[in-house]
Amino acid sequence: MSVTDNTVLPVTVIRGLNDRVYDKRKMAALEVERIVRDLMSKNETKQVKKVIEMLVNSFALSQNSNARKGGLIGLAAAAIALGKDIGLFLSELVPPVLKSFSDVDGRVRYFACESMYNIAKVARGSMLLFYKETFDGISKLVCDPDTHVKNGAELLDRLIKDIVTESNHFDVDLFVTLVRDRIYSNNEYVRQYLVSWIQLLCSVPDIDLVPYFPHLLDGLFKILSDPNQEIRTMTQQVLNDFLIEIGKKGADFKSMIVVLLANSKSTHVATQLTALVWIQRFLELDGKELTLYCAGILNAVLPCLANENTKSDNLDTAVRTKDKLLFLLTESTETLENMYIVDMMNVLVAHIVPGTVYADSTGREYTSPNSISDTTKMAVLQWILMLHSHIPAKINEHHDKVIPAVIKTLSDSNDEVVLFSIKLLSALCIQNTEEDQANFENFLKSLVGLFKSDEKLLEKRCSFIIQTLCQHIDSENVFCTLSGILSKEEDIIFTALIVQYLNWILLTSPNLSSLRKTLKKSPETTKASTKDSKKSVEDVPKNSAKSEAPNRKGRDNKQVPDNKPMIITVEKTDDKEEDASAKGASKVFTVLYNTWCHDAVSTIALCMLSGYYQHASDVIYAISQFEITEMTLSGLDKLVQLIESPVFSFLRLELVQPNCNSALIRSLAGIVTRAVCEVCAGQVV
Repeated sequence: MSVTDNTVLPVTVIRGLNDRVYDKRKMAALEVERIVRDLMSKNETKQVKKVIEMLVNSFALSQNSNARKGGLIGLAAAAIALGKDIGLFLSELVPPVLKSFSDVDGRVRYFACESMYNIAKVARGSMLLFYKETFDGISKLVCDPDTHVKNGAELLDRLIKDIVTESNHFDVDLFVTLVRDRIYSNNEYVRQYLVSWIQLLCSVPDIDLVPYFPHLLDGLFKILSDPNQEIRTMTQQVLNDFLIEIGKKGADFKSMIVVLLANSKSTHVATQLTALVWIQRFLELDGKELTLYCAGILNAVLPCLANENTKSDNLDTAVRTKDKLLFLLTESTETLENMYIVDMMNVLVAHIVPGTVYADSTGREYTSPNSISDTTKMAVLQWILMLHSHIPAKINEHHDKVIPAVIKTLSDSNDEVVLFSIKLLSALCIQNTEEDQANFENFLKSLVGLFKSDEKLLEKRCSFIIQTLCQHIDSENVFCTLSGILSKEEDIIFTALIVQYLNWILLTSPNLSSLRKTLKKSPETTKASTKDSKKSVEDVPKNSAKSEAPNRKGRDNKQVPDNKPMIITVEKTDDKEEDASAKGASKVFTVLYNTWCHDAVSTIALCMLSGYYQHASDVIYAISQFEITEMTLSGLDKLVQLIESPVFSFLRLELVQPNCNSALIRSLAGIVTRAVCEVCAGQVV
């Protein structure tokens, strides 16, 4: 059948393309192919364009779905007929097919895929002119609800990929833009489509995606948490390939580290692990440059050190990353000196104080978890100590933030954490200057406040904390500073109670042997006259003479008795007769006495340890005038037992001397007699 000037396509072909039966449309399309081929053999390109225009306007864009299907088949047939000359007509062939990708009829969308496949198969490299539109169309078709359409789109996609790998002029910039605009899609088919393209281009030797990694990295990390295992595996492989390429060629580490730090906080195990692996590798490749992001890296690593909540691979990688960062920082003091340390201190403090709002080096705001593992706390304490050892001046600028935070860890149930906290606090408060001494005093004030607010901590950890503190800081300084703070404490019941703990530590702890030796250098006896002594006893308020040890029940119920510190005049030997050591001992005694006088038994013990036997006797006489409490009796019993211990061996030796101090004998007799009498009275009752 010939084509006349007035008829672009024969009537039978037009009727066939409009037919509802596929086979008839197919036969009509074959006729279109023959007609176009015949026209091209005669070089009648204008007539070919008319045929294509008719297929587009009268069929592909028709309101009738059967006509649209026929038009798509006809366009494919025309493309096959055109062969190598298809490039002349692509601008007429491709747009109507692309438009049909979004047709409401699923069968039309399927035929659009089939038509585009045939066009692309003939056009090959020329199809890249429409790569943007084709890529966009396929990205929508791969998640089409119609299975046939989806399969057709996948077939077309494979062909386009083949064409791209054959091309030497592929526009990578365009590709990255297209992927970046779609990479945050939650649809698994779109994700799979995008990852498959990235994976393909990574394998093409002539295409270098390394400069574009920063634009793709975050989206790939988001896809890494997809529920579909196959997609996760594909993405993980792509990321592994990326990392290998980065190791070979280098990359813009600074732009990517921000992405890695954000994804290291992911709750998805694989995402977090991969981010940590990348951070560790980046530190190996360009560690010195990345120390600027030390705060962010620590913020990524520290939460992963929780053994009970972290997978073993994540934990191991976090530890290696932390160690690598530590090595880079300590390798050169200059690196630390040039660092902006504010963000790092914010991160470190936040990981020992739960619920802290803070920002890392990337400017992102976070809130530390309500529960922090002991492993994380230990790591933080070690980091702060390391920083203090290398850049003490910079760390000292943050004492007001660091010291209160570290003090809170003293209430931790883990002894190792408490021990290291005390070690760190001791290092932070080394008394080289007046400012350091002020920091030390503030630290002890905070510690006293912590004991006051946490009764269980006072009961269970006071001795442990104070003794450990005395291992790192001179015990005389610790006790004298504490005494000065407690002497100003308004809650005399709390003061009396903590004095009991401090007194027991003073008398029994091996770490305080030097302080005990200092106190023993005080004058061995007082020269207070009986008159002055008796007068001083009578001057003591009746209720203070009881010196009853405060009990926790009284404090909790806010039943504050009228207990006041026991102040008794003490006459010492003339200062001119004391040597330098005796003067120092007297000064220490006086400082301690100002606080120890809040508890009668502690006062007696301090006086006997320091050789003030006459004053000890006066105190015993004072408390004997009133009904003794059960707690005071218990304290006397403990004191009697201590007198028999090596601590008071010097005192027992004085008893065998020919001219034994009579005040010492009266003191010992008073303690023992009073204790025995009360015990006997208790047994009778």
